[in-house]
This record gives sequence, C-alpha cells and structure tokens, in this order.
Amino acid sequence: MGTKKQKKRLQKRKRATKAVKALGRRRSEQLVEWLYQGYSSHYKPEIHYQQYVEEYDKQIVKSVYGRTRFKNFNLSYEDLETFYGMRRKRFKRRQEREYKKRLEQQCVRIVFLGTGYSSALNFYNTCFAIRNHKKTFLVDTGGGQPILRQLRKAMISLDDIHDIFITHNHMDHILGIFWLLRDISRRMADGKYEGDLTIYASDDVIKAIKDASHILLSSLTTDYLDNRIKFREIHNDETIDIIGQKFTFFDTQAEKPRQFGLKMETENGVTFTYLGDVPYNDSEEKYAKGVDYLIHEAFCLEADKRLFKPHGKNHSTLKDACENFKKTGARYLIITHTEDNLGEKRGPHYRHEAAVDHHTMIMVPDDLETIFLKKPSKQKSYFDKGIEKEVDPNAADTQEERA
Repeated sequence: MGTKKQKKRLQKRKRATKAVKALGRRRSEQLVEWLYQGYSSHYKPEIHYQQYVEEYDKQIVKSVYGRTRFKNFNLSYEDLETFYGMRRKRFKRRQEREYKKRLEQQCVRIVFLGTGYSSALNFYNTCFAIRNHKKTFLVDTGGGQPILRQLRKAMISLDDIHDIFITHNHMDHILGIFWLLRDISRRMADGKYEGDLTIYASDDVIKAIKDASHILLSSLTTDYLDNRIKFREIHNDETIDIIGQKFTFFDTQAEKPRQFGLKMETENGVTFTYLGDVPYNDSEEKYAKGVDYLIHEAFCLEADKRLFKPHGKNHSTLKDACENFKKTGARYLIITHTEDNLGEKRGPHYRHEAAVDHHTMIMVPDDLETIFLKKPSKQKSYFDKGIEKEVDPNAADTQEERA
C-alpha cells in the first residue's frame, strides 16, 4: 500500500506531469500561432536563440507552477523537451494538423518543397508550390527525381498541377521537369489527368526543355508536347492570371543565363515577390518595393563568405539580403537557396545573425514547411516599439490654428 509519504510523493509526481503536459500544449499552440502570423521564431538581439527559448520556458513554468503547490520544482530544458515533445518531428506533425485547420481560413499559401542550393545534401534544391485551394502553381522543379518525393510528402497530387514556371535553365531548377513530364504524360495516356499542363518560361528555357525531352523521354511523352503539354513564352513586365491570382513576370537582369522572377497579388491584396537565386538590383524596385513577402536568396552567413565565396557566384550573403530587404521596405523577408553545412541548425544561426547584426526578423523555412499569405499587421517587425498609425496631413495645421 505504501506509506503516507510515498502516496504524497506519487500524487505530487502525477500533478507535476499533468501540469507540464498542459504547459507543452500551451507553448506548442503559441509557436504555431507565431508561424501562422509570419514569424519563424522570436528573437531578442542581446541573447542567443537557445538562451531565449530556455528563458521563455522558465517564464511559462513560473506562471504554471505559480498556481500549484510546486513553486520550487526544478525543471531543466531537457525535461521540458522530454515532457511536451518539441522535437522537430513531433512539431512537424502538429504543424500539419494546424495547417489543415487553417486551409479554409486562408487559402493562398506557399509550400516550400526545397530550400537548398545546387549541391545541397541536407535540403532539396530551391523550389516551391503556390496553392489556392487544390490548384497548384509550381515554381521551379529542383534537380531531379526527388521532386516526386517532395510532392508526395507535401500531399500535392500531380493531378492538381496544371501550371509550372521555370525561372532559368540551371540544372538545380530545371531537371525535375522531366520527371514530372514523364509521370504526367503517363497519367494523360491512362485518362487519369484532366485538362492540360502549361509551362511558363523564357524562350531559351523552352527550347532547352523541348530539345532535352526528345533525347531523355519516350515518344509517349514527346507526342503530348505542344498538344496537351503547352508552352507559354513569358516576357518582361507581363501579367498573367494563374490559379485565380495575378502574376507579373520580370527579368532579373542577371548575368548568364537569363532569369525571370515573379510578383503575385492575391485577391485579398497580399503581395509576394520572388527574386530568383540572384541578388536584388535597382531595376527590380517596381516589383519588390513595399511588398508583404519578399523571397531573397542568401548563400551563406556573412561570417562564412570567405569559405563559400558567394559574390564570385553571383549570390548574396545574409547581410546583403538584409540590406536589400531594408531598401525595398517589404514587410517580411524569406531566405532560401542557402548552403546546408549547418544542417538543422541553419535556421537558428541565420535568424540569430539577422536579429543581432541587422535588427531584422526573417523566416528561414525548412523543406516542406508552409507559409500562409495573410495580410501582415501594421507593425513592421518584432523590434518596432509600437504599431504604425495613419498620419492626418491636416493635423499639423489644426494644431497651429488652435495655438
């Protein structure tokens, strides 16, 4: 049966476990809400990410245990992680459940199928899908067959893909298109694929896809080219309606090869610009100025530029991306096309350097993460002290008259 002390100890342990589980649910919901609002994490510039997370946990622990009998209950960060399962895999599963609930509230979203550079091993090559309900607009296709795996993990069916945009003909952006053409043409032949597939690209990219298709793919696929698989040549400053949204394509003025970016404006008035895998230049101001979401490549951290030499490859460091972000006056900065030597620590390191050195909140999505394109709040960043207010131009004159 046990002594009274043993019974009290057992009751204390059960209550502690119950309280910590409740704490876990509360913190998980808060983090998911931050992600939905457009933040990938919250940072304080004066302390490191891990220290901030631990301090945040301690604050919640105090608030939870302040209402219980266990005010002096010692709990380490490892214990917290064990109790409420904030390891990456468990958090991913919770994200998926939360995202499904948000689909009806906010339809337009970006699913990042890959976020790495051409030689990435820990991440897939940079490409993403813009989804509106089940309609999918695919931007680039990565470097090969893994595009099919990424689409399957993201629960995106090939039957939902009817529009694909290829920014340029680098192999880490174009090779996946041949695997998609092969599988989609087979579904067309079996009568399982409804409608046509349209590929948007510049003239040189279209020529490269057609020439390589006749070499790499069977006649089953090539017979559909220019038939049910259509090619649409894009031009600078051209606007096209795709998946119910307005997309404007623009020439990034990049060095060889020629490359296009895109700007999207949703029905809700949310603006989003993708600059490709080249740095921002002043010719793109028309498309990047004041947008809500800006995707900019950052090959490496500023501290690692001697190791990776991004400027020699026509790429940017994180410092360059943050400076360009401030030039454009965009609301949120999304970083992609990065090196992956840091592995899972890539996001915390990038966000920490941006917060400490540049006072900039950034998002560094991992593969298969989703960002909902909701209208951002008037508060520009985490470091702003107050919410922006509309200024009445006649207010100064009124005050002078009263004086």
